Amino acid sequence: MRCCQSFLRALALPLFALSLAIPGRATVVYVNKNAAGALHDGKTWGTAFVAVQAGINAAANGDEVWVAAGSYSESISITTAVPLYGGFAGAEALRSQRDPKANAAVLDGGGLHPVVRIEGAGTVLDGFTIQNGLNNFQGVGGINCMAPNVVIANNLIRNNKYSDTYMGSGSGGGVYLSPQATGAIVRDNSITGNTVYAGAGVSTYAVGATAYGGGIAVYAGNVTVERNVITQNSVTGEGFKFGSCSHCFDPTGWAFGGGIAVLGSTCIVRDNLIAYNTATGNYTGQGGGLDASGATGASLIANNTFVGNTSAGATVIVAGAGVYANNIVFGNSTGQSVQGVTQGHNAVFGNRTFDYAPTTSSSPTDIHLDPLFVNTTAGDYRLRSGSPCIDAGDDTVVVTGDTDLVGKPRIIGAHVDMGAYEFTAPAFGFPDVQRALSLAGGLEQRTSADQNLDVQTSAPSDGKIDILDVVRLARIAIGLE
Repeated sequence: MRCCQSFLRALALPLFALSLAIPGRATVVYVNKNAAGALHDGKTWGTAFVAVQAGINAAANGDEVWVAAGSYSESISITTAVPLYGGFAGAEALRSQRDPKANAAVLDGGGLHPVVRIEGAGTVLDGFTIQNGLNNFQGVGGINCMAPNVVIANNLIRNNKYSDTYMGSGSGGGVYLSPQATGAIVRDNSITGNTVYAGAGVSTYAVGATAYGGGIAVYAGNVTVERNVITQNSVTGEGFKFGSCSHCFDPTGWAFGGGIAVLGSTCIVRDNLIAYNTATGNYTGQGGGLDASGATGASLIANNTFVGNTSAGATVIVAGAGVYANNIVFGNSTGQSVQGVTQGHNAVFGNRTFDYAPTTSSSPTDIHLDPLFVNTTAGDYRLRSGSPCIDAGDDTVVVTGDTDLVGKPRIIGAHVDMGAYEFTAPAFGFPDVQRALSLAGGLEQRTSADQNLDVQTSAPSDGKIDILDVVRLARIAIGLE
């Protein structure tokens, strides 16, 4: 008996040590604004909290907060490392069962106050609609991130506003990454319709107004911004002065980075679609799509598609240090200004005022041809067969595990493609050949679904389905290509 007791004691010590080494499963705190009943302790879906902030307050460091579909009119503050996940119907047992698109968990500022303030290092904000935020001198309109190693992913961030007519400065209508937000990751979000407006403050001195980053403003180092759709954001700076002449006007309004502004930091910006953003200032507006004039260190601006952005200065501005490669800059009001960084393998074409700013030049590896998007009118900026951007990028900027905007691996062909989307050749069969032949002969009316049949490569595409397309489709169908 004494021998057995000694054996059990000897066995218990390593088992106890092993139990300390295996972390326990994180406790889940549940939130559902539609939860019925009188008890709301957050321990089950049936007794879920009805407010998101209540769930955050109840969570211990490392616990997860799951938020069911519904509109939550709140201004939330996260002060500890609490992963916050939205997109639940309200009965799930596993996080993988959620669907943020079908079960929208909406954090709504109501146009009255900021929406999210993050001060907890390592926080995760994933699967929410964050909308209608307005700064009130306590933070930016949408997400104010003030802690390191935060992940902001899979969110719809829309219609948030930073407006300042007192101090004359504003940054980050949608997402603001403060200098404390080192190591932050902004990934797989849709960031749209956010604004920064800066008007000059009231003073007896000359006052300028400066606006940065309608979609995202980056002040922190080692930040990654990847696989986001950043559209229709804006920055506006309007300045004036009251001097000896109270009616004198001094246009000193600056606006930088309608889509993204990177200010004095090391940042990776890759695999994003940045489209139809604007930067407007009554003195100057620049970087309608991206202003990374403050990029430092090992910054990387790669495989982005810039289209339809507007600013008086260059639509894409990159200066300082780092690498600028594999981007498409097409159909913007102005082109790019790239200085002091390693650049190459970019497609710069069809920008209205200029492709390259007067003080800059192209790289020998740049191309100056129509990138041949699938359907520009419909906003489909994938590459279609025959695009000169296919297999034309620089493979050295691709890291292991890198994917394009929609999750396809880099690299699929011989080399990485330019732009946010990696091309995948569609599989064609004889029905496609027959359809193309009918279109080429005028026997049937073309629809938008026929766009991928325009596959000719022997000449620049004219947007029509003709006999050259028929021949190539036939070759693909029988395995010759």
